[in-house]
Amino acid sequence: MVRTRIVRAVGVLAAATLALSACGGSDDEQTADGLDQVTVGIIPILDVAPIYLGEDQGFFEDEGIDLTLESGQGGAAILPGVESGQFEFGFSNNTSLLVAKDKGIDVRIVAAGNSTTGEVGADFSAVVAPEGSDIAEATDLEGKRVAVNTLNNIGSTTINNAVREAGGDPSSIEYVELAFPDMPAALGNGQVDAAWVVEPFVTIATGQGATPVLYNFAETDPELMVASYFTSAKTAEADADLVERFAAAMEKSLAYAAENPDEVRRIIQTYTSLDAEAAEAVTLPAFPTEIDEDSLTLLAELAVRRSPAALTGLLGSSAVLGLLGVLGLLALLEVLPRAGVVDRRFFPPFSETAAALGDLVATSAFWTALGETLRGWAIGLSVAAGAAVVVGLVIGSQPWLRALTASTVEFLRPIPSVALIPMAVLLYGTQMQATLILVVYAAFWQMLVQVLYGVQDVDPVARDTARSFRFGTVRRVRSVLWPTALPYVMTGFRLAAAVALVLEITGELIIGSPGLGRLLASAQSAGAVDTMFAVVLVTGLLGILVNLGARAIERRTMRWHPSQRRDVPA
Repeated sequence: MVRTRIVRAVGVLAAATLALSACGGSDDEQTADGLDQVTVGIIPILDVAPIYLGEDQGFFEDEGIDLTLESGQGGAAILPGVESGQFEFGFSNNTSLLVAKDKGIDVRIVAAGNSTTGEVGADFSAVVAPEGSDIAEATDLEGKRVAVNTLNNIGSTTINNAVREAGGDPSSIEYVELAFPDMPAALGNGQVDAAWVVEPFVTIATGQGATPVLYNFAETDPELMVASYFTSAKTAEADADLVERFAAAMEKSLAYAAENPDEVRRIIQTYTSLDAEAAEAVTLPAFPTEIDEDSLTLLAELAVRRSPAALTGLLGSSAVLGLLGVLGLLALLEVLPRAGVVDRRFFPPFSETAAALGDLVATSAFWTALGETLRGWAIGLSVAAGAAVVVGLVIGSQPWLRALTASTVEFLRPIPSVALIPMAVLLYGTQMQATLILVVYAAFWQMLVQVLYGVQDVDPVARDTARSFRFGTVRRVRSVLWPTALPYVMTGFRLAAAVALVLEITGELIIGSPGLGRLLASAQSAGAVDTMFAVVLVTGLLGILVNLGARAIERRTMRWHPSQRRDVPA
């Protein structure tokens, strides 16, 4: 199933340009000169030299395009940017695009990006070992720690393939995720045994004594197309004319770059930190003008090589065991009261609770109470999340402000929300606002702490790079802070969603605000034990749905993040 989906993605990606001519016209903003304003998300590395040359040579202007190149922290930030419409086009390695397609992100390749030179010993991508290492060839990587910039992506899949083709077992390789700029130092201090690097880091690492032991792209396929320019399905279908013009400009740019390597070495000095000497020393990738479908098929096959059937079986077994566990619990709840182990006056059999639930859901009072609970929960969670994200980004981005507020945060955070009940009742009585105070207070701290952790985790290299490129505050937050903080934000949201529901029902139960909590208290006061447990059952089911919903939002929002990717087996 995994193999089928990913390989099917090849056809959709590669054939995208064939379907564009049947779509509509341009709705893009235009400049005073009548040019369409187009923003492309790129990574400021050697691979994107052709698009800079194309802008420099006027190829895009010739196609009626006013080009803006926006640097991202990496492909992880560019993919959601293209999907959301922040960028009309983006640049990414092809494995990332195939994985994105498999995860439901509908992207279309519109132009080739770059490919291997095909020369083992003279390629822009290599696995290097430190000076004096006993790693001399591909099979020596078995059992070693190898640095890659992204786990389960084009680096590890092509390394696995090369090791396997050499007769080795790549399953024993331990991959470590590091940024390319950090890899030469990690090699030097023994943090890793080898590192996969691309130019200019191949030249930097070898200049420090490292030795190439494997040219993973060239040894996988001498014509391997590594990366591409892509767009979203929405843009491809709504503005086919723009996509065709962009593709035409890229084709001219790629051809010019392939024919003029000196121009490539000149242009890379304008958007990277390389000086003339370093630019002359690096090995340039090849720049094909046509999309190579065979490369996409190969990369897809490598991504699903030895597809994890065992993992699928394990998940299936876990699901069965989970279902058996639930059935066992229900049987226990039925048997214990009937056997007299517990007094059925206070703990009725599950069948009676289920019958009471059936009667309860037939009443309008139940649905009204459920609606009140969900309304209070949603409002409280939204207010808490919005406030926590804004406050967290502001405080976290300023070290002095973080230090100033640290003691206050640590003092207020442990205060239980239920301690605020007397104050809430004094202010609002039994109205919904009284419960909202509890919900917002509890959920806010769950979110704030995670946002602060996320901002603190921003890579100093990325922060310094943004500063070097003179990013403004908004752009720095969008391109550097937010991609790093988002995993923490989503973790905080998931935790806050559950806490908010607990406090919403607790507030209704104790304060008497409208909702399931008050319905539960009324059933208890009336001695309707079966109805009381039916409401308890509803709150439990509601908690499960909230957790599943939060996890679904997290998965969809974080599709580009390594934590949400399937493992790519050896």
